[in-house]
Amino acid sequence: MKGRKRIACTARDVLSSMIEHAEGCISCLLAGKGVPHSPDQLRAELCKLSKAVYDRRKKMLCISDAGFAMVDTGRGLENLVLLLYELEGPVTPQRAEMLRYISGCLSSFQAFVKGEAAGIPPLCREAFEAEDSARAGQFYQCLLYIQTHILQMAQPENKRRYRKTLLSLSVRLKAAFRVSPVRAVYALRVSCLLAACTLLVQMLGLPHGKWLLFTVASVSLPYADDVGAKAKKRMLATFIGGLCSILIFSLIPSSTGRTVVMMLSGYLSFYFTNYSATFACSTVGALGGAVFMGAFGWGAVGAMTAIRFGYVIAGVLIALFFNLVCFPFKREKATRQLFQKYLSTVKLLTRVCQKKCDDSQLYYGLVIQAHLLEDKLGQNIQDLNWEGAKDLLKKCREAIRAAHRQPYLNSAQALF
Repeated sequence: MKGRKRIACTARDVLSSMIEHAEGCISCLLAGKGVPHSPDQLRAELCKLSKAVYDRRKKMLCISDAGFAMVDTGRGLENLVLLLYELEGPVTPQRAEMLRYISGCLSSFQAFVKGEAAGIPPLCREAFEAEDSARAGQFYQCLLYIQTHILQMAQPENKRRYRKTLLSLSVRLKAAFRVSPVRAVYALRVSCLLAACTLLVQMLGLPHGKWLLFTVASVSLPYADDVGAKAKKRMLATFIGGLCSILIFSLIPSSTGRTVVMMLSGYLSFYFTNYSATFACSTVGALGGAVFMGAFGWGAVGAMTAIRFGYVIAGVLIALFFNLVCFPFKREKATRQLFQKYLSTVKLLTRVCQKKCDDSQLYYGLVIQAHLLEDKLGQNIQDLNWEGAKDLLKKCREAIRAAHRQPYLNSAQALF
């Protein structure tokens, strides 16, 4: 699935999930039950949407108006759910009527997102007048915001319209060529390591030396903390794939049968998400190519499997040594740097919101960058089990949300 089809499917799935979450909250409120709070899950969906828009951009600071609208739709739905979380007190008949109307609006939004409806009926402001004015104004503004951006997201001309950034060329070039220290060190380390291993294989004339190179490349990772676990998975996959290869290729001597096995192993590898299972299939395919016309019987196939296992062991040891000794980048250090970058982005985004910046590319670029950084930080914090880091992330989210909501609250108060 390519380009627009992929991003359309992602948008449909993510927005539908967020709408269902909001409808679930309304159902709980109407039933008199407690609303299940899951802001982290909601934020993860929004980050997924931002990543899809970011991957689809033409170049740095060049996102279409449809991409802007998609991000805004996700943010509007997140804000709606947070407003539902904040509802306190008993559900009066007036509030129940308003909640049922909001649920109906969400159903129409979902039908439009899924392509089951050609349009969205206009909002009825009178449906919110019976409830408390300030709260009703917020809900009405939020629904109007979501409706507006869902419609903008689907307009064909917005998918082809790209607004120019007001930033200078030098600033754009710096943003385009900005590389994280983790990636820079990782790229330098792996390139030097593969060059040295390639030279070694060529000088010694090692048969099947590519197995050594593939192992070194696959076990090398940006974070030194992850290399050991990846090495164990690689060894396990080679062992399982090797045993299967000995059994299969010793019993199937014909080239046709071996070709079928190799094709089947490659086909099956796409159905596994676990690295060990996927690479076990790859091992069967690789050994099939090595023994295809030159090794028959248990002894010959077993000998070729032992050779591959030796290359894998050597590659794992080389990768472990260089990744843990030569400029190792620990996850903790990288996370601290990422946190500083995230805090700087939050401060800049807050200032941009307060000053009402006219540069849409800068504004949405910062919004998407904040989401991507937050998503990565969430993963690293969970792996490191950092105490207090989640609270800091929550405070940063609230600071951004407060800056975003101020003009929105002012317009809501003006309406009611």
